[in-house]
Amino acid sequence: MKNKHFWYILGGIVIATLILLIIFANVNKQPNCKIIQTPYEEQESYIDYETYNEQNCEESPLTYTTRPGDIRLQGGRWGDDSCSKNGLNQCLIVWDVIIKNTDTRGGEFYMYCIYSDGSTYKATRPSWIDPGEEESMQCFNTFSSGELYIQDTKVFPPNKEECLTTSQQRPITKYRTITKYKEETVCD
Repeated sequence: MKNKHFWYILGGIVIATLILLIIFANVNKQPNCKIIQTPYEEQESYIDYETYNEQNCEESPLTYTTRPGDIRLQGGRWGDDSCSKNGLNQCLIVWDVIIKNTDTRGGEFYMYCIYSDGSTYKATRPSWIDPGEEESMQCFNTFSSGELYIQDTKVFPPNKEECLTTSQQRPITKYRTITKYKEETVCD
């Protein structure tokens, strides 16, 4: 009988050992996991700079100088009454003003005569004056004592347009596709 118990005990030990091995193997069995990098695509915005040309234009008058010219009597002589004979007042006082175009462009100049009462009169005709050239423009007044006299002149040069082109930069938003990675755990 001793043998019989021995086999029971030995069988129980073997079975207990197997059960413990199975339990221990399952308890201590850790999954085989690893962390991997998984790629994915994403749109990313960024700031870039774009060059463009900008044109700034301004109008300005042509440059010029003036100087007085001759003052002459047309139709009579200074110092006598030849202009006022018979009350006809046929003589004119002619006042010349010399206008010189000091600009690099030519243009049509106008001149106004300003009289002692403040009234104005457009002088003769407009004159085209090339760069560096000069023209004489006239104001007229009838000759008789006590009449209006020419007090001043006003020159009106033409305008010119001057443009300056400059390069400018402006920010613009652009997009690009980039690859990013996220971590994932994968187990066997």
